[in-house]
Amino acid sequence: MGASFIIGGRQVPSKYLALATYAAVATPIFLLRMRAKAKAPDPRYTSPPVNASSAEEEAFIKEYLLEAEKDDH
Repeated sequence: MGASFIIGGRQVPSKYLALATYAAVATPIFLLRMRAKAKAPDPRYTSPPVNASSAEEEAFIKEYLLEAEKDDH
């Protein structure tokens, strides 16, 4: 069989130590990447700001864009 180490008075196979090492290294990296992805919004789904001179013009532009999106789908 393979090598084993005595940790805390118990025999622990080296394969378990290797798996624990992989988990200890991979878990923080995975969590940091998931948090970074959650913070950054997807640029495909955000629209640029509407620079209208009045509220009526802004409403017209938004309505026009909604109609254009409906026609595309």
